[in-house]
Amino acid sequence: MAEHLSEEQIAEFKEAFSLFDKDGDGTITTKELGTVMRSLGQNPTEAELQDMVNEIDADGDGTIDFPEFLTMMARKMKDTDSEEEIKEAFKVFDKDGNGFISAAELRHVMTNLGEKLSDQEVEEMIREADTDGDGQINYDEFVKMCAMASMYSLPNNSSYVSEAPGMPPANGYYAVEPTTPVPSTPVAFGGIGSPSPASRTSSTHILSPRGSFMESEFGDRRRRDSAMQTLPYTKEFVDEYRKRMKADPDPEAQFAFAMYLIDAAKRVADPRDSAKQARKYRDTLLTDSLRLIKKLATNPVAPGKPPFADAQFFLANCFGNGSLGLPVDHTKAYHLYVQASKQNHPAATYRTAVCNEVGAGTKRNYPRGLLFYRKAASLGDTAGMYKLGMILLHGLLEQPRNAREAIVWLRRAAGQADEDNPHALHELAQLHQDPDGKIAAYNEVYARDLYTQAAQLGYAPSQCKLGEAYASGTLACPADARASISWYTKAANKGDGNAELALSGWYLTGGEGVLQQSDSEAYLWARRAALKGIANAEYAVGHYTEVGIGTRTDLEEAKRWYGRAAAQGHARAAQRLADLRQAGGRAPAREGDGDCVVM
Repeated sequence: MAEHLSEEQIAEFKEAFSLFDKDGDGTITTKELGTVMRSLGQNPTEAELQDMVNEIDADGDGTIDFPEFLTMMARKMKDTDSEEEIKEAFKVFDKDGNGFISAAELRHVMTNLGEKLSDQEVEEMIREADTDGDGQINYDEFVKMCAMASMYSLPNNSSYVSEAPGMPPANGYYAVEPTTPVPSTPVAFGGIGSPSPASRTSSTHILSPRGSFMESEFGDRRRRDSAMQTLPYTKEFVDEYRKRMKADPDPEAQFAFAMYLIDAAKRVADPRDSAKQARKYRDTLLTDSLRLIKKLATNPVAPGKPPFADAQFFLANCFGNGSLGLPVDHTKAYHLYVQASKQNHPAATYRTAVCNEVGAGTKRNYPRGLLFYRKAASLGDTAGMYKLGMILLHGLLEQPRNAREAIVWLRRAAGQADEDNPHALHELAQLHQDPDGKIAAYNEVYARDLYTQAAQLGYAPSQCKLGEAYASGTLACPADARASISWYTKAANKGDGNAELALSGWYLTGGEGVLQQSDSEAYLWARRAALKGIANAEYAVGHYTEVGIGTRTDLEEAKRWYGRAAAQGHARAAQRLADLRQAGGRAPAREGDGDCVVM
């Protein structure tokens, strides 16, 4: 069976197998079989996995070697339903050959294809499949439903359906450029009450996909900070805690103590100490913490056991960004990420993938990066699932596009979205907002709910989307100035340039009973957005400066802003710049000055 596999396939399987072969003895445990297969894009059911284990692990020792794994993968690939099989299944239930099957028959079809779905899941599939509302399913709709069937059998999918789980801007959040004076924030207009963020926290507080790959996020910061708040921060307690830890070999307890020392270095203050004494004590705490972390990251936690993975991940972050006084060393960081990944540390596996993608601490290697993204996703890492979904959706890392599998991973990521990883919610909303429904069924209400979830988690692009929807009355939202300004304000306060420009428009016109008109605020918000390089904002600042809205009239300054916008292909800016140059030192008449330039 394995002889039918290509050399490339065998090499890929070997790479995936070795990632989970922790001790290098050429075997993996039967418990790890499903994770390895999912890292290779397969999604076997628990029943299928058990059948494979029963067939391969004949002696019941709980391990599988690579030749056995290779044979099993070859059989699994051969048994995968082909497109022809789907066509045949469709024909079986298209009794009159007219190219349609009824919704009632669809339920029977999915059951016969082996998808054991609840009534609620079937109804949801039917609703999304019957896109034209004629009560029948054509072949294209049927193919989409076959894809959805696999999605609905995934873990966490029920929560996704009930909660209604985005792609961040290409370069993440813009950095907020300070302006003088700084625009004020609209206050107390009683807009949408933004619910407090979901209480769900990720098991690992990892690098956000939008951020710098060496952005420092040490574990689940919120949960750790909450626990640390209950501990006193005095020299006496530090000494007492240290004594207790000398008698406690538990690596988790030791690691928690190291984290406490780092916090204590910031918080412990003895009024009797001089500045020099306080600095020396702080340095001592940090040195002790780093020494303990290094010990946990390099020494076995017990005979025959590897070092502590959380410590390896933390130390890798320190080398990645130069914290705790360590020099930046991406090679050491990468090595530690790999070591933690061998212990199936989800966040470290994701970082290993990023390092391979960008060439940090190792040579750039897209295939290896993809393999680690798959492993991270299979381990349940939210950012890993999102990133893998985006790779497959857009054909990144030299991979062919695979929208079906992309949706699977995006929905998984959305199902466990939190404040640090809301991106999949936003991306899915964009897909469902597409009127053509090329990848996901067009559904404005569903898209709005997805944006709302991400917005409530604090994701600025989704907040901006809702501001736009309530301003224009789209996405099944009523036209509501109060709600629009509220969401735009939340996004602008996070530095979203498009939201800043939108607030400029609201200040330019004012919102009756909601927001008082202000030329100066309109100018300042537009300028804040323009400093981020947004062409429309640059054009708006050019207009404000030309006619004296919120600032003094200055034709040379206006031409400079028009020039910046024109350099980005802004047609109206280019035309206005040409008009000003042609008119010389005076401002030529404008056409359509009554039109707002930003809304």
